[in-house]
Amino acid sequence: MASSSVMRQVSTAIQPQVFINFRGSELRRSFIAFLEPAMREANINVFIDELELMGTDLENLLVRIEESKVALAIFSKDYTSSVWCLDELVKIKECKDQGGLKVIPIFYKLEPSVVKYLQGSFGDNFRNLKRNHQHEPVKTQKWEEALTSITQTRGMRLPEQSDRSDKEFINSIVKEVKKLLANIPIVEKPPREVTNQRLDITHSEKPENWTWNSIYDGQSEADIEVAMLITVYWLHITGNFHTRKLTPGTKYEVVFILNLDDTAAGWEEPVTLKLKLEHRGGSQSIQERTLSLDDYIGDGNNWVDIQVGEFEAPPKSAAAKIFFSLHQYVDTDRKDGLVVKDHLKIAGEYLHRRKPPRELIILPKGKPPREVTNQSRGIFFVPARRLDITHSENPENWTWSSIYDGQSEADIEVATLITVYWLHITGNFHTRKLTPGTKYEVVFILKLDDTASGWEEPVTLKLKLEHRGGSQSIQERTLSLDDYIDDENNWVDIQVGEFEAPPKSAAAKIFFLCINTWTLIGRMVSW
Repeated sequence: MASSSVMRQVSTAIQPQVFINFRGSELRRSFIAFLEPAMREANINVFIDELELMGTDLENLLVRIEESKVALAIFSKDYTSSVWCLDELVKIKECKDQGGLKVIPIFYKLEPSVVKYLQGSFGDNFRNLKRNHQHEPVKTQKWEEALTSITQTRGMRLPEQSDRSDKEFINSIVKEVKKLLANIPIVEKPPREVTNQRLDITHSEKPENWTWNSIYDGQSEADIEVAMLITVYWLHITGNFHTRKLTPGTKYEVVFILNLDDTAAGWEEPVTLKLKLEHRGGSQSIQERTLSLDDYIGDGNNWVDIQVGEFEAPPKSAAAKIFFSLHQYVDTDRKDGLVVKDHLKIAGEYLHRRKPPRELIILPKGKPPREVTNQSRGIFFVPARRLDITHSENPENWTWSSIYDGQSEADIEVATLITVYWLHITGNFHTRKLTPGTKYEVVFILKLDDTASGWEEPVTLKLKLEHRGGSQSIQERTLSLDDYIDDENNWVDIQVGEFEAPPKSAAAKIFFLCINTWTLIGRMVSW
């Protein structure tokens, strides 16, 4: 389990980034000088090369393309005289082919055919550049492929002899970009670190109780020091900070971010969480709660948020000191499997994470999924994004969308198959949260509509239990999904296998998969 404490407030959202690829010496002081501010006035998060910090490597611009969701490739007469314009275009094509980038080609006083077929001075410039780089045939071939590919995308053009002004054309570009952005989810700003302070972890200086290590933290993009629990009988973590750097009148929450791996033990008894505000003059306000961390021990080592408490930041003239703690003093339980981030992060701009969607269900044998609520402790779901679906990131093979599920009364995410040559879905979970001695079945919930095809050959379903000590038990079966194609689009339960949950002291890890190596076309929807 990894832990840090975080203070958060409600997040703000930022629009997806729009990258503009253009010939600087030709357009920077004319067309781009009007296009960029027009996009900013429309609240579009636009990026051009001038925004890159001075002194940074030009390769960073390729990273900015990867970070963007939309790219405008502005073709002008002098475009192909620039190596860098073409290198950017190659990266744009790569990101587009991977499904992470939408591209709008802009033909500025240039016909699309001139770009596509390398005609006139546009083509002459390209051929001169190609001759100058004849020692790099792979590079020049990629340039040519990018020009051909991007021009096949529906774009916008302003003919050289057009009656439209640049301003009118820019307004139409802004309008189209806004329409495109409307279909792209807005992202949330990550927490903004204000201060960094050490946590006080009892006995963390003793190597028989704790060891120290560094891990890479993706959110802060830095290595952070962590305390890794070897074993303790009682736990006490405390920390404090001052409210003077917080925004007065804003409501904050103090949160431990925990990660409990599936080998953690000794957490059956509840821990106590306490938050105390100590005001000037000596007055205090205290919040206290208990919860069982055993409920958060999970397969996949997922992070969870454990709220200590919340408060409203007082005026700076009456700033208070915040004390917080997490402790458990049950000295009969030896505890392990704990890693603690050794810092307090006071952060702003936070959005509560929704519970993830479900795609595979594990339930006690004999209880059909439609008869048991999602809150029942007898049913456990594996989140959709935690399943490994081969090529699910490629929009040519799969699409992701949300549907309303009446049973859970919430939107759930589904993966819909477009076309693949072979199917491979895998996942895993741990038996720690299951009831020992209870027989469970593992079930895929699928829907095949009446247009589905390619399912004549059977799929293989496999369930493997990997026990402590390395022993394994495997179940395997085949069935034809062609039998489940349905005109009424009903959901069906496909059983992978069944097993009896072992004692917690001998908890096992479950691996499951569904494979088919033939061509599959049509709609298979799973959740």
